[in-house]
Amino acid sequence: MYIIWSKLSKYYSNLSRTSRIAKEKCGQGLQGIDAGNEDYNVLLQNYTQAVLDYTFYKESKLVDEDFPAATAEARLQDILGELDGALQTVDLHNRKAEEIAAILGEELTECIYWRKGALLYMYCFTINEEKDRQEKNGDTFLKNVKKGVGYLQSMLRVRAPVENGANVVFNDNDTMELLSKGIFSDTHLLALMYAGEMCHWYAEFSQNHTPNESDQFRAREIGQNALQLYINAVKGPLKGKGWNCDRAEELIKDLQL
Repeated sequence: MYIIWSKLSKYYSNLSRTSRIAKEKCGQGLQGIDAGNEDYNVLLQNYTQAVLDYTFYKESKLVDEDFPAATAEARLQDILGELDGALQTVDLHNRKAEEIAAILGEELTECIYWRKGALLYMYCFTINEEKDRQEKNGDTFLKNVKKGVGYLQSMLRVRAPVENGANVVFNDNDTMELLSKGIFSDTHLLALMYAGEMCHWYAEFSQNHTPNESDQFRAREIGQNALQLYINAVKGPLKGKGWNCDRAEELIKDLQL
């Protein structure tokens, strides 16, 4: 296993350097292409996919090492910075998810937000299980939870729910019900559950640790909405399809207190 990781580390290290060069060339290349041009969009999509590919190795290694206390936060922020950097390169950073999707496409845009949100979920899950570590880094924990929920919400907003009566043909009513709720895949369903659970962590921990920020995060409201949508889907169109909502029902009860 060590030999495999060592080879992968060398390979992706070279790929990372190549990507930085490609980032500069990408910016230069875009100067001669009008925004909205097909070549412009294809170039942005290919570059973004390359960033997603090589950061996946970094994520996998960080998860495999169980987010070591000494280095996890810095490595996590480095990965998020790389993913944000892809959007900065194409001048899409801080834009709405719908605007990004118009250029990169819905699937690629959802993937960016999902990868950031899911990574923060896994990291915060680890911190939440280690109470001493959580107490020591309380402000950072809450900030990361809030960011993670935001990324997952953005992922869920990329595609608009399909309205009843839309000019689309489905084989069954269950599929139509899911799409009308904005649930287009298993990943969308997991995003709802992850967001709800992270909101629960935020609400629970902030009872004894006041967030060090001026704006208040509506963790209970956001969490309840996400979990209720998840529960409705699992008990409704996905009933008997292998999904379970026991944990979601426990969390939503706590958030309603």
